Amino acid sequence: MNRDFLSSLFWFLVSIVICIQSFHLGIGTARNPGTAYFALLSAGMLGILSLALFFKALFSKRRTADQGSVSTRTYARGAFVVASLVVYAIVMPIAGYLIATFLLLSLLFWVFNPRKISWLLSSVAFSILATAASYCIFAKLLHCQFPTGYFGV
Repeated sequence: MNRDFLSSLFWFLVSIVICIQSFHLGIGTARNPGTAYFALLSAGMLGILSLALFFKALFSKRRTADQGSVSTRTYARGAFVVASLVVYAIVMPIAGYLIATFLLLSLLFWVFNPRKISWLLSSVAFSILATAASYCIFAKLLHCQFPTGYFGV
């Protein structure tokens, strides 16, 4: 069995559990969504995508022997991202959403820049754009509240 086969089964089971729990919380209607309406929609999409991956893996000619092993570098990158997100969660209440998000994205864009183009262009410019876009969408359009931190930003 290849990894996609097993992971698709896992994510399909997760989607089923989320769907069941969504019905317990109350999904409401399309015009008046309940507490778990979007969780149900997300779990449904997760279930559909995991089934697509399951059938792709089931009918795929490649098997585990054909697949390369995951390198140590891949695990190190994953650990770096997780550690960055933990630090982000700690820093956000102190520095505020805008500053913490800008710093996180700058770090991640800089570290994972595949073409190693100008640090200023790739890290700072894209971080400013992504932070501003997320702030406009969530804070201005959807009226989400973000931590302002000690700096009031």
